Amino acid sequence: MANGFFQGTSGGYSMRRLIAFLFAIAGILGGCFSIWKGYDWKIIAASFGVPSLSMLFLMFFTTWDDISKVVSFKKGE
Repeated sequence: MANGFFQGTSGGYSMRRLIAFLFAIAGILGGCFSIWKGYDWKIIAASFGVPSLSMLFLMFFTTWDDISKVVSFKKGE
């Protein structure tokens, strides 16, 4: 049973959830730093967007079982 955000259903810590959390922090800090430095809007969007998209991807696929289910669904099995 999961006791916290970083723990999976088996009770062990999920590396994907931990890395997703770090990407979320990196996206917020990177975007805020880009705004503070006065960079162009494209750099600001990339600073917020790239780590945030990585974080969403990691949170969506929390286990390899989920990935295999998506692949088998796409193949029509």
